[in-house]
Amino acid sequence: VTDPDSLEVLSTGRDGQNFMYRGEGPYHINLLGHYQLSNALTALDIAAVLRRRGWPICQEAVLEGMKKAVWPARMELARRDPDVILDGGHNPQCMGAIRQALEELYPGKKIYFLVGVLEDKDYHSMVGQLLPLAKAFITITPDNPRAMQAADLAAYLRGFGKPVTACGVVEDGVKLAIEHAGENGVVLCYGSLYMIGDIDAALK
Repeated sequence: VTDPDSLEVLSTGRDGQNFMYRGEGPYHINLLGHYQLSNALTALDIAAVLRRRGWPICQEAVLEGMKKAVWPARMELARRDPDVILDGGHNPQCMGAIRQALEELYPGKKIYFLVGVLEDKDYHSMVGQLLPLAKAFITITPDNPRAMQAADLAAYLRGFGKPVTACGVVEDGVKLAIEHAGENGVVLCYGSLYMIGDIDAALK
């Protein structure tokens, strides 16, 4: 069982997070979001249990493993200036984690959201939790038969009084989001894993 009280966060930011755990470290992870620290504690305790049971896992390997861990499409900082973050989250629990991470990384800053969803997902909750952080929304249609059309999602979002632009093509949505955000802005791309690959390709 992990011991969150034994976690000491040394620093957190766009370059990752540094922390101590159970008096050991410092450890560094490139993953963003406080929930990734919880995941890291689980991995550290598993490594410790395996070591006690005879597995030859040295501390250097643990440090290196923490440092090299990657998790595509989970608060993935894919570009800087403006910062473009990719997250495939599509349920209320993910939205809560995303909001907490954004508030920690960009306190007081309004975010441009590039969003596409599947019609059978709880997009009401997906939008509602992030609405207070929104500067504007740009909608796109994921490449999936169950996708909600960008125009339909835009019509729903306009009911909240935020600026909304519908883009049928992913590349157009990415370009518009970057232009609107400007050099010092932040763009979060979220709503469906089905579109993250296309967004990543458009960024490159």
